[in-house]
Amino acid sequence: MAVEEVVEAAPAQDNSDRAKAGANTASNSDKAEFRPAVLKADRPAFTIQTAVNSGQNRATDGHFDFGAVLAGGNLSAQIKDDRTQPARWGAPQDFTFVLGDAAKTKLPGGMENIAPAGSEVYLIGATQQAGVPWLGWNTQNPELIKQASGPVTLSLKSVNGPGKMSVFLSGNFGGKGTTVFDGPGSSFEVPINTHQHGNWVFTKAGHYTATVEWSVKLKNGSTKTAQGTLHFEVGDAKDAAGSASDAAAGSENRGSGEAGSQGGQQGNDSKAEKQRGTVDEASGIVTKPDGSKVKIVGKTASGADCNLSGEELKNAQQASARGELAYTGSSHVLALVVGGALLTLAGAAALLVARLRKNA
Repeated sequence: MAVEEVVEAAPAQDNSDRAKAGANTASNSDKAEFRPAVLKADRPAFTIQTAVNSGQNRATDGHFDFGAVLAGGNLSAQIKDDRTQPARWGAPQDFTFVLGDAAKTKLPGGMENIAPAGSEVYLIGATQQAGVPWLGWNTQNPELIKQASGPVTLSLKSVNGPGKMSVFLSGNFGGKGTTVFDGPGSSFEVPINTHQHGNWVFTKAGHYTATVEWSVKLKNGSTKTAQGTLHFEVGDAKDAAGSASDAAAGSENRGSGEAGSQGGQQGNDSKAEKQRGTVDEASGIVTKPDGSKVKIVGKTASGADCNLSGEELKNAQQASARGELAYTGSSHVLALVVGGALLTLAGAAALLVARLRKNA
């Protein structure tokens, strides 16, 4: 895991301006006094731990489930990967589900809430198809079956992408059945000990992230929740690259059931907005505009660990998601003696030049 130590100092005044001021003073009087400058760093340092993106599992085929896993009284959201036997479980952020030409199809009529009939869309179907990762969900974890007092709720917390993402079950005669997700705030109850597949529709090519939450009430009266962020790469590389700025600039659409919340996905103002990534609130992982993933950790000027307030951490994560150096707005004074010494030397040199000119 790569670790990058980033420190940004915000000088009270530009060094070049001070050097010019020193030179001007020296030319007017050879008795000018030069005092060491003390610069104030009001942006604390952060350690950026890079979750190595190159190792991400790109799934182009095979069977997968987004599962609720209860272990030791803690609930987690994990991906079951059935491409190997026995199946392996992994963190959702470690997978990218890739939808290429095999996933292209025309949307039939009766689904105008998703897109007009005949629109070209990308589909993970309810039945397995070669060349398309087959993603479903399950509540078959043995401990979960023992401890749950009822069904598990699956909720879509946020979506970021260039188009609309909609998930629904197949109805009679292949038509649209029960809606699972139709925007942030959508939820769906999954019975215990269930394995199920729906239809995942994406209306435009590009990169999508969807944060999905499991919530279950246990027999002891407690409620457990767990979130995971799913990554989808939709369309060929050229299409995905062409819509990347739209995907990054689209609203994360956080919130529950707000009117028109899905509209933020459209990224209509993407050209006018700065490209940005996303923040996974569950894991604290920031996906930057270039696709890399980082985690923000507080550090003091001396390199020691320190705690950040919730507001400071949030601001730092959002700045990182915009592709900017992450920092909080808190003030923290650091005497940069080296900087002051350099300014003193610059002023002394200017004084020496002025004296030589005067003697000449």
